[in-house]
Amino acid sequence: MQYQENNVNQRKYMKLRPSTLVLSGLLLMLVVAAISIFLTVYFGAYFLKTKDIGPSGINDSDMLKYERLEEVYQHISENYIGEIDEQAMIDAAVKGLVYGSGDKYGTYFTPEESTQYHSESEGKYAGIGVVVSIEQETQILTVTQVYRNTPAEKAGFLPGDIIAKFDGTNVIGMQSIEVIDLVKGDEGTEVTITVARDSVEIDMVMTRAIIIAERAEWRMVEGNIAYIKLYEFNGNCSELFHKGLNELLDQGAQGIILDLRYNPGGDKNIVVKIADTLLPKGPIITLVDNKGNEYIDYSDAKFLGLPLVVLVNEHSASASELLSGAIQDYEGIGVVIGETTYGKGVAQGFRSFSDGAMIRTTTNKYLTPSGRCPQDIGIIPDIEVILDEEVSQNTELLTTEKDNQMQEAIRVIKDIMNGSYIVK
Repeated sequence: MQYQENNVNQRKYMKLRPSTLVLSGLLLMLVVAAISIFLTVYFGAYFLKTKDIGPSGINDSDMLKYERLEEVYQHISENYIGEIDEQAMIDAAVKGLVYGSGDKYGTYFTPEESTQYHSESEGKYAGIGVVVSIEQETQILTVTQVYRNTPAEKAGFLPGDIIAKFDGTNVIGMQSIEVIDLVKGDEGTEVTITVARDSVEIDMVMTRAIIIAERAEWRMVEGNIAYIKLYEFNGNCSELFHKGLNELLDQGAQGIILDLRYNPGGDKNIVVKIADTLLPKGPIITLVDNKGNEYIDYSDAKFLGLPLVVLVNEHSASASELLSGAIQDYEGIGVVIGETTYGKGVAQGFRSFSDGAMIRTTTNKYLTPSGRCPQDIGIIPDIEVILDEEVSQNTELLTTEKDNQMQEAIRVIKDIMNGSYIVK
C-alpha cells in the first residue's frame, strides 16, 4: 500500500540563533519543572519558529500554551492506571498539532513512518498492491489505484473502495499509518481486508506479495496511434515515459493517447519534465506561496507537436490535473476527454528533522498556464464521456472495446490526424 502524495522542492525554514535558544532555555528552566522542559522544547519548537522572538525570549501568552501541555501531562501521569509511553504521547501531540492547523493534506511522520514512506516511494515493498488517499480529519483510506497482477487486483479491489476492516477488526478512524502497517507484512502471509463499496461491505482474502509499483505502460493501438498510460508521477515515471515515447515514435506513431485516469498525482518536478516534452515554449505551472510569491516552471521551445488526446476521470488528481490543465490551456496542443477531475490544486512541501522525523505541509497552490487553480473545481474535459458502469466496476476492461472513453479517444485522435477535427 502506498500513500498518495504531491511533492514540491524541499522548503527552507528559519532557524533560531544560538543565543536566542540559550536564553529561551534558561527562562524555561525558571518557569517549569524538568518534565515541562522536555515537553516544551519538543512541542514548542514549531510555535517558536513561527514567532518574531526578541532577545527577551518567550512571551507570557506562549508560556500559557505550554503550561497547558504540562498540566495535561501531569494529570495523566498522576491518574492514569495504565502504563505511559512518553514518546507515543509526544508523537500523538505533534500529530494533533498538524491536524489542528486545518491542513487536510498535512502529516507528521515519526522517524519510523518517514523511513516507511521513503521506502514505499522507491516503488518496491511487500503488500497487496493499492495506492490510497487519506482523509486527514477522519483518517479514512480510499483506494485510488490498483496495480495490475497484484493480490489486490486478483481479489477484486476497485478505485473508490474504502478500507473498513482488517481481519475482522474495524479500522475506520484508526490512524492511517497503523492501518497501512497492518495491511503490509511479510511476503506469503494471508490477510482478509473488508472494503466498503456503495454502502456494502465486501470481504477480500489475499496473500501478500512483493509489489513493484507501476509507473507507466505503452503500446501501439489502431495502427499508428500510440497509447501511453501513466499510473503515478513518482520514481522513474519520467524516464519510462520518454523511453516508451521514443519506442513508439520508432514504430511510426503519428498521434498519442495519454491516459491519466486513476492517476492520483505525485512529484511536481517529474510532471514538469513530461510536460516540457508535450508543451511549446511558455509556463507549465505557477506555484504561489502564502505570501503571494510565485515560482514558475517553463517549457522550452522543443516539443513533440503530434496530435494528442488526454484521458481523465474523477480519480485523476493533482499532478494529473496540472498536466491535463496545461495541455488544455495551450491552443492547438491537445484535447482532454473523460470526466471532471478530482479537484486538488495545492502542493505540499516536506521538512525533515534531525532524528529522521518529517512533516508535510501544504505550502503552495498551483496555477495552470492560463492562471486556473483546480482546487475543489477540477479540470473540466473538452469532451465529456462518462465511463460505462460495467467498465468502472471491472477495471480489467479498460482500453478494451467496452471502454467507451478509450473508443472516443481513438475516434478523436483519428479525426485530428486526418484534419477533420481542429484542436482549439
